[in-house]
Amino acid sequence: MTVLLEHRGYEVVTAKSTTEGLKLAGHGGFALIILNSWFEKGDGIELCRQIRSFDTRTPILFFSSAAYKADVLKAIEAGAQDYLIKPRGIEALIETVEGLTHPASRPPSISAEAAIKMKASK
Repeated sequence: MTVLLEHRGYEVVTAKSTTEGLKLAGHGGFALIILNSWFEKGDGIELCRQIRSFDTRTPILFFSSAAYKADVLKAIEAGAQDYLIKPRGIEALIETVEGLTHPASRPPSISAEAAIKMKASK
């Protein structure tokens, strides 16, 4: 995913834990956060809830191999706007990222995964 997004002009910064991801998200200024369901010492659903406690505007996209309907529903209930399932979701990743990051009210920057945070370099 990182290589694909970098190839499309995005700068990608990763965080390996929910603590690190929360710290990155807390700095704000991003147009998108991409989360996985699992992190070292935590899970993406809880991280999503924590981010939503201080940031209700930044879109959150889950890109995860957790493929059960219950996983998707938990992510949406926690505050995510969309959910793509690995590896099939890779085809829709760029389209989804661009759709979430380029509405008229958003700046042309992108943040991402508590394991990946991005800024558009377009």
